[in-house]
Amino acid sequence: MSFVAAFTTPGLHGYSVRFSPFLGARLAVVSCQQYGISGTGNVLIFDNTSSGLVLRQSFVWGESLFDLSWSESNANIVVTAGGDGCLHLWDVDRTPEAGPFIVLKGHSREVYGVDWCLARYSANLVLSASWDKTVKLWNIGDGCCLNTFTGHEHIVYSAVWSPLVPKCFASVSGDRTIRIWDIRKSYMAGITLQGHEAEILSCDWSKYDQNVVASAATDGSIRVWDLRNPRQFLKQLSDHQYAVRRVKFSPFDGNVLLSCSYDFTVKTWNIGAQSTAIEVIEHHTEFVYGIDFNLHIPGQIADCSWDETVKVYSPVSLQPALR
Repeated sequence: MSFVAAFTTPGLHGYSVRFSPFLGARLAVVSCQQYGISGTGNVLIFDNTSSGLVLRQSFVWGESLFDLSWSESNANIVVTAGGDGCLHLWDVDRTPEAGPFIVLKGHSREVYGVDWCLARYSANLVLSASWDKTVKLWNIGDGCCLNTFTGHEHIVYSAVWSPLVPKCFASVSGDRTIRIWDIRKSYMAGITLQGHEAEILSCDWSKYDQNVVASAATDGSIRVWDLRNPRQFLKQLSDHQYAVRRVKFSPFDGNVLLSCSYDFTVKTWNIGAQSTAIEVIEHHTEFVYGIDFNLHIPGQIADCSWDETVKVYSPVSLQPALR
């Protein structure tokens, strides 16, 4: 494994990391004091330079922050999901004292997941997933909540836009289901998969097949699904020892999957070849909460952990010549 950069965030425990869709050397992290139980939340903006990760900007919020997503239309804007039940929009070019330039309140409990729509025709649409058992659709342009999606019977941990099907997203919940929604039909999911035998924390869409979704659960399992056959998963990946916090499909290879876990590891998978991890990365000493692929540099990923570190590196298994 080739290490590119690492940064220590004393007293701040990482929850989510995302590379900028515009700038290959930039990434954002949300982290919390006291493991997100109490204290502040922080938005950290890094530039990956020849000298390593450089903290370009830092914002502090009075409540925990659990997730973030970059705008797909403005390279300077980030949206965060907060323990105060709000979404917050930040301009990374503003001074730290300025705080978020928009705060959107709509949920009655913590917001745990947020995702900005990839489609250019919907550049202002954002999804939020909450402990209040709902997903909300927001128009960031005017600050309005356009719709509330009900049906989950437990915390909704994540809601993720389909990169290939317009107006479609997936959500996962502590009720052990994966639900596929059309944003024009908030009253009922189009497809409901009885996903795992445990709470589902994360999901992601294949970037190459509109019918393929991966999900990850607290029992350490990852399942890959074909939505045309929702009664049975295509494959189960079970190498993790504890809860899988996030799962991500590669933007460069439809068979490559990335996961991070409470077992302190990051793992890479080739779902077309085998059911065991092709690489296990063990460089953290606490839960690994965030992972992401760099859209601009094939084979490069970032992760963040409760051990107060952010790391950017290139796993051997993700290098094109070695796969």
